[in-house]
Amino acid sequence: MLPKKSIFLLVGITTSMLLLTLTFVVLVDPYGIFDNSSFQKQKWKPEQVNKTRYAKALSVLYKQPNAIILGNSRTEYGLDPSHEYFEGLKTYNLAFSSQSIYESYRYLVHANEVRKLEKVLIAIDFDSFNTGTKTGYSDEYLCNEDKLCFPYFRLLKDLVSFESIKASLTTIFNTNVTRYLHLDNGLRDPNHNNYFINKEGGYRNAFRIFENHVINDYDIGIAKIDKHALEVLENILSYTHENNIEVVILFSPAHVRLWELLDASKKVGLMFG
Repeated sequence: MLPKKSIFLLVGITTSMLLLTLTFVVLVDPYGIFDNSSFQKQKWKPEQVNKTRYAKALSVLYKQPNAIILGNSRTEYGLDPSHEYFEGLKTYNLAFSSQSIYESYRYLVHANEVRKLEKVLIAIDFDSFNTGTKTGYSDEYLCNEDKLCFPYFRLLKDLVSFESIKASLTTIFNTNVTRYLHLDNGLRDPNHNNYFINKEGGYRNAFRIFENHVINDYDIGIAKIDKHALEVLENILSYTHENNIEVVILFSPAHVRLWELLDASKKVGLMFG
C-alpha cells in the first residue's frame, strides 16, 4: 500500500500534467475553437481543415450558440451569422462541406442539447438527401437526447487527449502562414478562396481542378435521394416544432456549371433515375 505522501505526489504530478496539456492545447488552439486566440493567430490550422466536423462540434461546446446555420460548403461560405435575421442572438455557422441531411439533424440536436436554440437556418440541395455520413463524422463527439450533455466536461476531455496534443504539434510545425479557414463565428474566411485560386495559378486552373473532381471523383452512391432521407427531413421539422425552435429551410442553388458537368458525365440520371 502506497504511503499518503506518495499518493499526494502522484495526484499532484498527474494534475500538473493535465493542466500543462490543457494550457498548451488552448494556446495553440489547433481546431480554431477559442475566440481571438493570439498565439498562432495568423497560422494555418491544418487540423481544423482536416477535421472540420469534429472542430465545429467542439466549437459548439465552447461557444454555446442559441442560433445556428446548417448546410454544405456554399452555406459555410455564403450565410453570415451576423445577418440581421439573427439580431440579438449568438449565432454560429455550423455548416461544412458535403453535409448530409442526417448530419444536419444530428448537429441540430447536438447544438440544442448544449444550449436551447432560438433559431436555425438550414440550406439544402440535392446532395443533402443521402442517408449516410461522410469521412470525419462520428456520433461519439455529439450530444444527444438520450443522456445529459455536460459541454465543458466534454470539451475538457477532448482537449487533454493525445489527439489534441498531436494536432497542436502539427499546427506548430506547419510552415504555412496564411490565415486559417474559418472565422470565429464558423463562417469560412472569404480570403481562403483567393489564396487557393492564386496558388493554383488563376481561375482557369482552379476551375479545371474542380471540374476534374466532379467528373472523376463525384460519389453518386451517397447522393441518391431516397425515402429515408426525406424521413430525416421530417424528423428535423418535428424536432424543431417540439422544441419550439424557429426554423427556416432554403434551397441552396448549385452553380449552373455543376449541372452542365453532371449532365456531360451522365451522372444526373444516376442520381434521379
